[in-house]
Amino acid sequence: RIGAAPVRANQTQGLQQVWGATLAPIMSEPEPEARPSRELGIVEVTKLEAAERQLQAAAHLFMTDQDPVAIHTLVGAAFQVLSDLASRENRRMQIDAWIDLFEEPDRTTLRNALRFPQNYFKHADRPGDPEKTSFSQELTSLLIMDAALELNRQQGSIPVALLAFGSWYSLE
Repeated sequence: RIGAAPVRANQTQGLQQVWGATLAPIMSEPEPEARPSRELGIVEVTKLEAAERQLQAAAHLFMTDQDPVAIHTLVGAAFQVLSDLASRENRRMQIDAWIDLFEEPDRTTLRNALRFPQNYFKHADRPGDPEKTSFSQELTSLLIMDAALELNRQQGSIPVALLAFGSWYSLE
């Protein structure tokens, strides 16, 4: 299991200041197609659109210091969709390509450790799962970056929120 390594308080403060000063005005209103309807109706979305919206929401939650479990769950879902879409084109996510450089059994151990938190958060039927787990928010930020890179490869552009996150990430 990957141990917990929370984002440091001074990192979070700086993150919130940069986010607030540069993107809060842009992000205060969601994209028109992402606005929730007041009516309960049918929502039509592609896999790629769902992954993009999950990533944008995760980046926004991360940058505003919200619930790390919710963030990691959103990122894990988007990462998996983008990984599956990349596989259809015979490509690998960067993290998976890096893991493939290792020999077995380390490769399997790393892949299982990478996906353990997201699976833990969405399944309750796995025998042997511990009562509690911990995960690294650094892993969450790495998954956001890898998913954002794949999103860019898939659609040829990247949303502003993910560009801002990438700028912050590259400075860390």
